[in-house]
Amino acid sequence: MVAKTLIANLALSFTLVVSPSKVGNTANSDLVKTESIYTMELPEVTIKAKKIRKAMTFEDFKLESPCDTNVTTDLRAALRSYTGPDIKITSLKRHYNCKSKHFHGKAVDLQFRHELIEWLVSEEGQQWLNQHNMLFYIEDRPHSRKLLQYKKNEIYSKYVFENPHSTGAHIHINIKS
Repeated sequence: MVAKTLIANLALSFTLVVSPSKVGNTANSDLVKTESIYTMELPEVTIKAKKIRKAMTFEDFKLESPCDTNVTTDLRAALRSYTGPDIKITSLKRHYNCKSKHFHGKAVDLQFRHELIEWLVSEEGQQWLNQHNMLFYIEDRPHSRKLLQYKKNEIYSKYVFENPHSTGAHIHINIKS
């Protein structure tokens, strides 16, 4: 949650003006009370106000940045039933590359975290993926140092995808077609 503080200094004053009125009880009285002006100066006041921005979320996931959350009902259901580690969504639906699962709202990119990878290869993670007819892979650019440890490991190597167009290391999950 991001909060910004606004500080303003205010100096207030007000003026009370009393209008002229006729004085006396007689009908022919020409006596008029003169106009009175009263001014009151108040001491300077400092006001602090915080503007609070609600954390961006989607289906109990934090969003790394604003993104289109118009995804398929299958992907939405899968995300609702997720029980893995607390993780951020980095990308959902995209409006370019019609060959991509993201274009059709069938894919999600998640923060690159070892805890998530461990969970996805675990029995629980594999059951979740199978239940929702999904697959995952660990994605980054070719020769990425982040992928190196996974490429060398027999358990993870089949999940590594080197993509020259990748915008950075992340975990990609999509609905199988």
